[in-house]
Amino acid sequence: MKNIKKIAGILLVAIMLMAMTVNVFALTDQQLIDQYGDVFGENSIQDGLDHIEDIAPGKRGLLYINGTIQGQKYRLYTIASLESWNGTTYSYKVNPKWAAFFADGAEGAAYANVDAQGYFTWKTGTDEATMKEFTQKALAYAKANYTSSNMDEAEITADGTGYARWYAKYGYHLIDSDTGTLASLTTNDPHQVITLKNKAPTVTKTVKDGDAQGASNTASIGDTVEYTVTITAQAGAQNYILHDTMSAGLTFDADSVKVYNGSVADGNLITAGAATYSVAGGTKMGSDTEDCTFHVVFAQAFCDTLIADQKIIVTYSATLNDEAVIGGVGENNEAKITYGETSQIETAETKTNTFTFELPVFKYTGDPKTALAGATFSIKDEDGNLIKAIQTEGAADGAVEDVYLVSDDAAAVTQFTTDATGKFTVQGLAAGTYTLTEVTAPQGYNKCVDVEIEIAEDGTIDIANAEGYVEIENKSGSILPSTGGMGTTIFYAVGGLLVVVAIVFLITRKRMYYKG
Repeated sequence: MKNIKKIAGILLVAIMLMAMTVNVFALTDQQLIDQYGDVFGENSIQDGLDHIEDIAPGKRGLLYINGTIQGQKYRLYTIASLESWNGTTYSYKVNPKWAAFFADGAEGAAYANVDAQGYFTWKTGTDEATMKEFTQKALAYAKANYTSSNMDEAEITADGTGYARWYAKYGYHLIDSDTGTLASLTTNDPHQVITLKNKAPTVTKTVKDGDAQGASNTASIGDTVEYTVTITAQAGAQNYILHDTMSAGLTFDADSVKVYNGSVADGNLITAGAATYSVAGGTKMGSDTEDCTFHVVFAQAFCDTLIADQKIIVTYSATLNDEAVIGGVGENNEAKITYGETSQIETAETKTNTFTFELPVFKYTGDPKTALAGATFSIKDEDGNLIKAIQTEGAADGAVEDVYLVSDDAAAVTQFTTDATGKFTVQGLAAGTYTLTEVTAPQGYNKCVDVEIEIAEDGTIDIANAEGYVEIENKSGSILPSTGGMGTTIFYAVGGLLVVVAIVFLITRKRMYYKG
């Protein structure tokens, strides 16, 4: 009998190897212990073998699935059971729960035949494309006709061991999990180990930083921040939802969302629709405990087309707004994928940060340094554009100094004047090179030359003092005429000089006369 079961196992393994998503091995009792004792635990295997002999000698085998994902549910549906064999001929009967699926005109009738007595035989071949097609239809039928209370075998929630185990009848089975179809058709004859190829989807997020993509960037308030999310999908995908959450300093542009298949190219752009995807508001979905900024919900019809490691790329943008954190942790944007039958299983979150900085200026004269009020400056970015900002704090209101926030508001100004502290600060600037120009110097002082300032990617300023301020020194000018133009001063000076010359001349002449 043992040899008969081995032969049956070998024949049926040929069918199972057609499945895209599993590796399957039929094993004897001893082979199972020898090859997988270290993986599953030798005592665990032996206990399983003993249990099988107790409940149904010669009619059940151990079915292990290896590579499970903790927390995911795994379900085993029995399509047909092995009823008898004589060494060369095998007889299978359909599970009554599946009779309707194989009835004339039903979806399963194109693949297998069930006669009046319930005997099951295949009509089609077992090539990969056919088995995948059959599996998808069978899986849809199983989900519509089974509940957790009427499963053929116990539904298993994977723990941290990395495997799950059933004592399954010999026959054809469909295995499913929250990640989708894991196997086509299988038989436990006598025992099998299915090593899952199905993997959970993954997601990575980047933000545009100049011409590159990375985990962080810098921006000025009002700038558009561009994001790219890359989803690595898997075959058997179920209910994929992309969740994206932006912090308060980012304003999402709902019209900016685009989805691409494989790479960002016009020819790969996927049009939104009932059969592809939709963009939804931030109301909780799937495993959310709080509202997100938005969701991209992928239709199951689209998920059914996905193959292993297929890339789905989602691009979108936001504007850095006036609630942005200056320096510090920056503005976060987090993304994750949820999936599974109820979209409750989630990937690890992937996050980007957008930073914005400030430019503090201190105007002084002398040593020790004395603050100078009344100096007016403008600031230009590296493209020569004047920085516009609106005042948010003022020394006159009790603040340490005047503070301006970059803005396109109608009340925004392009010139910033030092107060009694000699200081002002402009906030909301990206990293880059800026030019500080003194437009008006305090009365009695010379204007300084233009100062080039570099704000680094971490917000530090190359020429700042220990307190972070860019120091600008003013020096006193020359004494000016009391009236406009040259005035009479020059005539007084020249006249005085001529008088001195005349006196010297007369004295010299007198000395020469007396000597003569």
